[in-house]
Amino acid sequence: MTRSDVLDAWEAFLKGKLTEQEASLDDAESTARDAPGSNVTRSDQSREQYSNLALGLQQVIAATKDALGFVQKIRLQPRTTNIIRPGSLVRTSSPNSAVSFLVIPFAQGDKLTIGHEEILVISPESPIGAQLIGKEVGDELRYKSEELDIDEIL
Repeated sequence: MTRSDVLDAWEAFLKGKLTEQEASLDDAESTARDAPGSNVTRSDQSREQYSNLALGLQQVIAATKDALGFVQKIRLQPRTTNIIRPGSLVRTSSPNSAVSFLVIPFAQGDKLTIGHEEILVISPESPIGAQLIGKEVGDELRYKSEELDIDEIL
């Protein structure tokens, strides 16, 4: 499996997520419009609560769109270094397991399964992402109480 295959799968995942988020936003905005406000009954805060929910969903949608933009941007950039940086696909192994990571800004620890390979999508700011950034093939890192060797960077 290539880095391009993984980026294709991640992009498709994000597009599906974006569709769901936009549907949730439409529901929240519709409910907020139809909900009674505090001017109808003093104790009813429904309109305000649904409006706040819609605002939060708008922020989540913006982050998902930023993530999609990043994927499209790095797809056009050839890998010019053997150092892990945002956009890297990293394959690691230990005597007991193999773990692959896609280091992408805006990631939230989602998992992609492509064929028989599972890829953990992590942000560079996450604890494991922070350990990976700047490392090279042959370096080691600690993940879930296990020492992993970095075998490949794509």
